[in-house]
Amino acid sequence: MEKLEKINPTQTVFTKSQSIDLDTLLGLLNKERNTDYRSVPENQARDGWCWVSAMCALYGLRPSEIAAGQNLTKPIKIDGITFPAISDPQNTELVLVIGEFTYFGSSTKTGQRLAVPMSKDKTLINRLGIHNVCLPITTSKNPNSFNNNHRLWLNRHDWGITQAYAFRHLANQLGEMNGIPQEIRARSFGHSVAVNDGKYKKRRNLATELGILTRHQRQPLPLDMGKQALTNIGINPDLPEVKAILRTIYQLDD
Repeated sequence: MEKLEKINPTQTVFTKSQSIDLDTLLGLLNKERNTDYRSVPENQARDGWCWVSAMCALYGLRPSEIAAGQNLTKPIKIDGITFPAISDPQNTELVLVIGEFTYFGSSTKTGQRLAVPMSKDKTLINRLGIHNVCLPITTSKNPNSFNNNHRLWLNRHDWGITQAYAFRHLANQLGEMNGIPQEIRARSFGHSVAVNDGKYKKRRNLATELGILTRHQRQPLPLDMGKQALTNIGINPDLPEVKAILRTIYQLDD
């Protein structure tokens, strides 16, 4: 009976895959965070699940994996490396250390690993409210309870989305848009490249897809093309000060 209780009876095979784009997510977060529910528990739930949704979209994680974050509110040192707290506003790298277990004792099934944000744009980080760590509390050791609470909250508040995977797919597209290699995205998400290539691309949001395709034309130029572009506008790329700038931008050795 205990095993049966852990089975989620919700039919998912024929459920239509949902997706969400970044502008829609930011609009929903802004609307919620400016709504006073005149109840401390309701406002706490609002802050908590909004933050979880933002984290899912930025890191491509399952809600329960966020509950396994080890450096959410305080730094952690592992193998001589200190990982600053996600709540630290001076933390620009935002590397998240995911432990083997959630705070409520459930296994993450992927062991301890690191996750990186699919964007480190400061304005976006602030709009998502990433530094304002607010983790909802649950007492159940079943990870589905945490995930289901997130889904139920989204449904009650008419977000038009109840599948946490939609946020993960948004993160995947954000990573692609920002030039993060697929292997790095897959490793950060905690699965294989094959899964990332197959499963996620089936749920691409068209608005975000358009951004990826059009932004591709505005990617940084290769070094030689960059030098030629400077020459075309009358700047000598061989000047010492220009060389110093190019070394910094292209991360070249001296």
